[in-house]
Formats: sequence, structure tokens, C-alpha cells
Amino acid sequence: MLITVQTIVDSAIDLADMRNSQFVDQSGTAGTELIRYVNLAYRDLYNQIVQTNEHYFSTNSTISIVGGTDSYSLPADFYKLDGVDLQVDALSGRYLTLRPFMFAERNKFRSGLAFSNSPYGQVFKYLIAGSNIRFLPIPSLSATVQLWYTPNPTVVSAFTDSVQVIVGGDEYMSLYIAAAMLIKEESDASAISAKRQEVLDQLTTALRNRDQGAPKYITDESSINAGALYPFRGYD
Repeated sequence: MLITVQTIVDSAIDLADMRNSQFVDQSGTAGTELIRYVNLAYRDLYNQIVQTNEHYFSTNSTISIVGGTDSYSLPADFYKLDGVDLQVDALSGRYLTLRPFMFAERNKFRSGLAFSNSPYGQVFKYLIAGSNIRFLPIPSLSATVQLWYTPNPTVVSAFTDSVQVIVGGDEYMSLYIAAAMLIKEESDASAISAKRQEVLDQLTTALRNRDQGAPKYITDESSINAGALYPFRGYD
């Protein structure tokens, strides 16, 4: 759900009992203390959500592969990779799920001898290296790759901004900010911190198994692409 930063901050100020206090800058000007606390709180919440391995923030982007080029820039807002698909048939919309290679396997795959071509062309593996994604063996043909990834969290610059949170996330952020304000004042924040941990425990439990109708199960990797290409049944 979308919630305004002002709502979260108002709750935090009341929790810290610092309404009208001048100890922490409450102007909401970009870069001031309270705005920094908001961003710290949101990044913390965002990471807690991402670590559940559920796709709350997943988005996608495409990369145009050029023959002879193995390295491509990741999206500017890239944070974590969720999956990589190779388009094998634009007309029918068929995609092949690509798998990563371990760095120790780089020479095995660099030669291309470890790969067999699918019915629709070359198949390769990938590696995330710095701000780039690299493919081995070096692609010999043009192709389209779709990246599924989690972007960086939103950066808040004003109280009028809104952030995307899950149910209970606004309370978690308010408690985080209130604790930061009390620590700045060198006051006892133990009660607020304990409550924040309690809310975090509840969130962690609630965030998992987002799709309750089809919970996660063990996947047979040999059948990942079995339905994508026929008679091709995956690759090693």
C-alpha cells in the first residue's frame, strides 16, 4: 500500500514524544535529519521484505544482445537479480530460463564445448559481475534477454512523498525513526526498540508464503525449460 511519509513521521514524533521539539530538525527539508531517518527506516524495511525471497518489488527490463559482445550494463536501479530469460521465438513469445555459472567454471563455459545448441540457436549462461552481466560462451548471434530484478528502494526527499509498504510496514518505520530520534537525544530507546523487534517478527512471518494458494516447493532443475522448447528439455 502507498502511504505518505508525513503520516509515518507524525507517528514517529508522537512515539518519541518530541512534538515541537527543536532537538531534531523536523522541517522536512531534503537532507535534514528526519528525512535521513526516513530513508534509513525505509531501506531497512525494504531489505527485510527482499530477504523473504518473495517478489514484492520485482520488475523487468530487456537487454539487446549483440554478436561478439559478452558484457552488458545492468539497469541503473538494479539491486538484486530474480531471473534471466532468453527470448527464443519472438512470434510465439517463447523464452528459455538461463542459469548462472560459477566463477570457477568460467573456462569450461568460455570454450563453448560444454554447450549444446537448442532448436532455436545458441544457449549460454550468465554471471553478475559488478554493475554488468556477462554471458558465456560469447554470444555469436543477436538476441533479446529479459531480466527480472528487484530495483533499489525509493529515496525520500520530502514529507509529501509516498512510499510503498506492506501492512504493518508504516508502524515499523515509525518505530525505527522514533528510536533514532531518542538515541540522538541520548534518551532511553529500549522500549521503542523492543516494540520495533516485535513488529519485525510479525512482519517476517506474514511476509513469507505470499502466494498461499501455491506455496513454494522443491524444483527439479532438469525440467525448468521442459515446456519452453520441444523436444529440447533443458541444458546443463
